[in-house]
Amino acid sequence: GLLKARLNIDVYYKKIGVVQIVETQPDDADVAPEDPDTEPKGAAVERMTVHASPIDLSGTDVRPALLVEETPQIRLECTSVGLASQGPVLTANVELTWGDLKFNSSESGPDHPGADLVLLARATLAAITELVDDPVTLSIGTIERTVLAGDELIVVAVDMAEGRRTERFYGVCSQRHNRQQSAVFAVLDALNRRLALMNLKERI
Repeated sequence: GLLKARLNIDVYYKKIGVVQIVETQPDDADVAPEDPDTEPKGAAVERMTVHASPIDLSGTDVRPALLVEETPQIRLECTSVGLASQGPVLTANVELTWGDLKFNSSESGPDHPGADLVLLARATLAAITELVDDPVTLSIGTIERTVLAGDELIVVAVDMAEGRRTERFYGVCSQRHNRQQSAVFAVLDALNRRLALMNLKERI
């Protein structure tokens, strides 16, 4: 925020932990004389002079900031969704792709109303777990259907446990086109940004 406000520079916040701006006192010649007609009386006016010459940082602990252009992240995508019913048992199959890698997972359970959404969400998390190299545990907190502004939505809460730390993420997707795919997309919506911060398997 300091770089944006002072120098109008956009910096990806994850690349820089500390920003320190070194300012020098301007010479008398650099300061324009005060104009009593334009400056309010009694007001404290901040002046800032930009010097073209580099600032000598030798002998200090200040390190120059390194601005790194972030490579666009390849997002995890859903390529296949399927449901199979065999008597009272319902099986959900999900295939995800990450670059040229494919991850398949299946989850089975009793075939009752709403079971398809839960099983598809669990199968999606199982496939994501195959992608992640970090020791994390993913689980579905809840997955529900709701209506907002006249649109039917799938809303999911995903819990991620990493050691003693637990985080909850939320995702949403309209079920206008396909109810089953919407369940998978809602889970991906909850986790796609978080996955960019984790150690993932190498893409081919």
